[in-house]
Amino acid sequence: MGDDGERLQAPGATWDLIVSHELYKRGLVSVSMVSEKLRDKARCNGQGLVFPESAINQAIMQSVASGSDDLL
Repeated sequence: MGDDGERLQAPGATWDLIVSHELYKRGLVSVSMVSEKLRDKARCNGQGLVFPESAINQAIMQSVASGSDDLL
């Protein structure tokens, strides 16, 4: 947890969260766009790189909403 009570995810857990998301399973998520959206959300929690869980979910939703054709 971050100082603000936000759940933080390490890179491996972030990937697990992305690939277990229902929208990813349906082939609607652009991983490259999620990665781009998360780039400036990374934090260091003293043990390594982490991402706020809300930022991960927001990036997933933005990826779907963009209608990117990178998936074709």
